[in-house]
Amino acid sequence: NPLDVEAFEREYRLLKSLNHPNIITAHGYFKDPDKICMVLEFMEGGELFDSIVEKKVYTEGMARHAFQMMLQAVRHIHSHNIIHRDLKPENLLLSSKDDDNTLKVCDFGLARELKEEEELISRAGTPDYIAPEIVQSRPLGKPVDMWAAGVILFILLGGYSPFHKREKAIMFHRISTAHYTFHPARWAHISDEAKDLIKKLLQVNEDSRLTAEEALCHPWMQDREEAVQQRDLSGNLSQLRQFNAMRKLRASVRVIIMANRMKKMKESGKYDGGDVQLVDDSQL
Repeated sequence: NPLDVEAFEREYRLLKSLNHPNIITAHGYFKDPDKICMVLEFMEGGELFDSIVEKKVYTEGMARHAFQMMLQAVRHIHSHNIIHRDLKPENLLLSSKDDDNTLKVCDFGLARELKEEEELISRAGTPDYIAPEIVQSRPLGKPVDMWAAGVILFILLGGYSPFHKREKAIMFHRISTAHYTFHPARWAHISDEAKDLIKKLLQVNEDSRLTAEEALCHPWMQDREEAVQQRDLSGNLSQLRQFNAMRKLRASVRVIIMANRMKKMKESGKYDGGDVQLVDDSQL
C-alpha cells in the first residue's frame, strides 16, 4: 500500500532528523515487494520497566535519573518542533542489560512535525497516557508529551497508573479532570518535591503544564542531596511488578485489535495511512 510506505518513510525521516543520545538511532531502511524494514540501533537492555522490576533495591534517585534521560530526549524532540504523541513505558529502552545509564526513546510511528498555522486534532494514542485535549478532541501540541511524561513519572514512583479504570468513560473523565490520588500507602515516603513536579505536569490546562525545559529545571530534578537520592521505593516494587505484567497483557491485546482494525479498514478501502484511533482495552 503506497500510504503505508508514506507513513513508514515519514517516521524514518523524523527519526533521522533527531540526533540525541537519548533517542534511538535509525540506520536505514529497505523495502521489497512483500515488506518494508527499518534498521534501528540494537537496544540490548530491553524495556526500562522490565529492568526496574527485576531490581531488589529501587530508590527515588534511580527513578529520577531515568526520568531525566527521558525528559532530555523530549526536550530535543520539541526543539525540532516535533511531538512524539506516544510516550509510554514500552517506548523507553535501555542500551545495556548491565547499565541503566543510557535510556532511549523509541517508536515514532505517531510522531508529527508541527507546521505553522496547521491545527492537529487526533484521537490517536494509548489510553492511559493521553492528555485531556486528546480526550476532548481539542488541538494538540507539545504539551501532550508533557502530560504523558507526568503519567510515566507517577508510575515510576507510585507503581500504579494514575487514571486507569476498566470503564473507559470513567477513565477519560478522570483524565479530563486530572482526577488522581497519591495513596498514602504508596506515597507517604516519597518526597513532596516529586509530587509537586507530577502536579505541574498533570495540568488540565495545557498552557499551565511545564515544558520539558522547565521540568528539567524543577527543584526535584536539581536536588542532589543524598537523602533524596536514597529514598527507598523498594516497597512499591511489588505494585510496579503487577502494573508491568498487566501493561504487557494490554499491549499484546492492543496490537491484535489494531492489526485486525487496520486489516478491515484496508479491505474496505477506508484506511488512508493516517492515525488509527484509540484502542479500547479498558476491559482488562
